[in-house]
Amino acid sequence: MNPTPHLPDPHRRRIVRAALAAGRGLGLPVVVTLAPPGPGELRLPSGVPAADALRALAGAGAVAVGVNCALPGAPLAELAASLPDLGVPLVVKPSAGLPGSIVAPEAFAAWVAEAARAGAAWVGGCCGATPAHLAAVAIEHGAVLATHDRGFERFHDLRTVDPLA
Repeated sequence: MNPTPHLPDPHRRRIVRAALAAGRGLGLPVVVTLAPPGPGELRLPSGVPAADALRALAGAGAVAVGVNCALPGAPLAELAASLPDLGVPLVVKPSAGLPGSIVAPEAFAAWVAEAARAGAAWVGGCCGATPAHLAAVAIEHGAVLATHDRGFERFHDLRTVDPLA
């Protein structure tokens, strides 16, 4: 779940906590990811470091926590390395960039691989990430890409599984 960008930060925290409590109340596993407001550092709009927010969300019962939509260059490996005792999987799903400045799939995969080596357990892509970006990430990790989408056949070194089959 991403907090709605135009709401005041205390309101966003209440929304995230309410959604987490509602999901848990229904017996559902809840994964919470937060989108940092800008490039460079991983902080919430209030200035709270993302690592602190992720620790709090993990402690509140999320089954996995992380960041999504971080712009290229964000210190994702540093974030992962700062959370060795998180207790739940760390999710890293960064953006491949903004229109006109999308990073190449290989560079994207290398950036995500650094975060995985530092401790991120679930990796993927957000805004701007194309099938080529996701394929490059899976190939870089020697992983199987779980997708129901077609069109990945052109990536010869890629292994896929259809989770809906």
